[in-house]
Parts: sequence; structure tokens; C-alpha cells
Amino acid sequence: MPQMNRAQLVDAQAGLLPLPRPLMTGEVLDAAFRLFRAGVLRTLPYSALAVLLLEIPTLYATLFTRASLGADFVVANYEPITYALVFLLSVPLLGVIVLRLQSTANGRKPRFRSEIASALRRWPAGLIATVGAFVIPVTLLIM
Repeated sequence: MPQMNRAQLVDAQAGLLPLPRPLMTGEVLDAAFRLFRAGVLRTLPYSALAVLLLEIPTLYATLFTRASLGADFVVANYEPITYALVFLLSVPLLGVIVLRLQSTANGRKPRFRSEIASALRRWPAGLIATVGAFVIPVTLLIM
């Protein structure tokens, strides 16, 4: 094995991808932390939008309940629709965040249009996978 000087060793360890070999648990955690540090500012706007999106049902319940509108005012119960809306919109948004982290890990400059187009193209498959991720454990719990 050829000898590497300290600068080459540091450069090799600082890279995110490709991985030179299978990693141990501590190395995986170190790589995840490096990826987080490299991508936190690039994904921050999308993450903030995801937080606001996940608060839509709470905002709806706060603004359109009987207590906030008065006892005589009747409001239709649209909570399932708000949860479905959040579910439908959060899947591509989380896909964009993952694509942005992947481009950061590969050392490519992230592109907004290509990430959005790719996330929307993968939306049906993402919905199926997310529904499966929720339904399968619930089915096993019921059984």
C-alpha cells in the first residue's frame, strides 16, 4: 500500500462520496454528520417549508373550531382533507430534500428545476412507498 502524506489523508477522509470501502458504525455516523454540515444551509428553505406544511392541520384546528368561531357557527369537519393534503404535498417536498442532499454528497451543484422535476416524476412511486410504510406496520399490529 503506497504511503500517503497527511494532506492527502485528510482530503481522502473529508470526501463524502464515493465510499472507499464498507464503513463501521462510527464512520457511518461521522459521514452522516459531515453530510449534515455540508447540506444544512442548502436544505434549510425546504426544511422550513416542510415544517410549515406539517402545521396545516394544527392551524386549521386552531382557526376553524367551534370555540374560535363561536358556539352558533357550524363548521364542516375537513380534518381528513387537511391531513390528506399534507400527506400529498410532503412526499415530493421530502423527495426534493433528499435529492438536494444527494447532489451535495456527490459534489454537484444542486439545480432547483431538475430536483423539482425529478421529485414530481417520482411522486406516484413515493406515495405508494409512503402508504406502504404506514399500512404494513399497522396491519402487522392488528394481526
